[in-house]
Amino acid sequence: MSEAGRSALLSQRSSPVGDERAVQEVESSPAAASRRAALVNDDVARLTASMVPPPQPAWRRLLGRLSHFWLLVTFVVAWQLISVFGQRINPQLDVMMPPPTAVFSAAVDLLGRGVLFTHIFDSLYRVLLAVGTAAVLGVPLGLAMGWSARFRAVVDPLLEFVRPIPPLAWIPLSILWFGLGDAQIVYIIFLAAFFPVVLNSMAGARDVDTYLIRAGLSLGAKRSELFRTVVLPAALPNIFTGLRIGL
Repeated sequence: MSEAGRSALLSQRSSPVGDERAVQEVESSPAAASRRAALVNDDVARLTASMVPPPQPAWRRLLGRLSHFWLLVTFVVAWQLISVFGQRINPQLDVMMPPPTAVFSAAVDLLGRGVLFTHIFDSLYRVLLAVGTAAVLGVPLGLAMGWSARFRAVVDPLLEFVRPIPPLAWIPLSILWFGLGDAQIVYIIFLAAFFPVVLNSMAGARDVDTYLIRAGLSLGAKRSELFRTVVLPAALPNIFTGLRIGL
């Protein structure tokens, strides 16, 4: 190479443009890109770590969980104090309002003799039988009343005539009809659960979106298919709400 070519090449390498090009080539290399990505990841990790609060000690977490029960503890302590000191004023308070310690000792005694579970199972049997009967009869009746205006016009007056009567007012009649036993208790529980199930099921069937019904009719669905595929699924939240209230 001639002397002029060498001097031109040296001047090009030493020029600012040549230095910028060299820096750009170095920065655009894969190694430089990986280093930049690693730096960004480190910055993100440090920022995330600074935003996360430090872990609390175990005793503080336990104290935070127990603090949710302060109202229950206050109630039990107040119950104990009122029962103990109230017996000095009224001795009958021992029977009318026994302290929680006496209730706990009696529960332990019944549990040891196996009587407590017997009473619990008997109560659950009555409640489940009554609520199950109310669901079997009330859900179809409520859906039919919500789906058919004619059927609702026939049944609703009788339902609204009986519904305002409180279940406790039926106790004398239930004793005359069923006597003293499980049937009378199940009947009272059935009346308390039946009307919420019926009303919520009826509301669920009536509140179905009309656009869904029109869409089903436009697709050629029959009335029975529309009830099974549109009305019943849309009414399920109200049905479960009624079952929950009745239970």
